[in-house]
Amino acid sequence: MSCTERITKTWGEGCYQRNGDYFWVTDDSNDGYSTGVIWRHPGTGREGICRNKDGFLGGGVRTCNKDFPENTTIRYRLARCDGSTYTCKSHWVTARAPSR
Repeated sequence: MSCTERITKTWGEGCYQRNGDYFWVTDDSNDGYSTGVIWRHPGTGREGICRNKDGFLGGGVRTCNKDFPENTTIRYRLARCDGSTYTCKSHWVTARAPSR
């Protein structure tokens, strides 16, 4: 599958393909974790995950097709997910600016 922007780690790989708004993710490590591409669209407030639950031994690529407004910014990252949890959203870190 072609890839516009790729994130590669030793334990998995994620991609965003602009033409068609596709995400795909692989799980490349037998470590007991699944992998996911966590995405956010700041303009609309939409967010979600494209998660590969098949695991290392399942092989293959998980593909997710989204429909984002044209010419907008998408934020995404590759994450490892605990196999016992439903999502990986807990991997987001929120920072608060210090009080003045």
